[in-house]
Amino acid sequence: MPKEMKVNIQLVVPDAVSNTDVESAIASLIEKHLVSAELKAISAANYTAALQRADSLREQAEAIVAELAHKEAHQPVTIEG
Repeated sequence: MPKEMKVNIQLVVPDAVSNTDVESAIASLIEKHLVSAELKAISAANYTAALQRADSLREQAEAIVAELAHKEAHQPVTIEG
């Protein structure tokens, strides 16, 4: 019987990036991984594979945060007055 494994991914999110954008993007990323047959098949015997998958998720999550920060930093600024 497979054991449950919890993975905690901590990200540093720049102030300019909306938490809602990050949460939405990360939720989508995780959902995509959860529906994959490979992730569903991971068991306690495949602990190393599970850790590698978690590392991959963390790296992808960090890339999403960086991309959102980059987009936010390059938004046009309108000065009224």
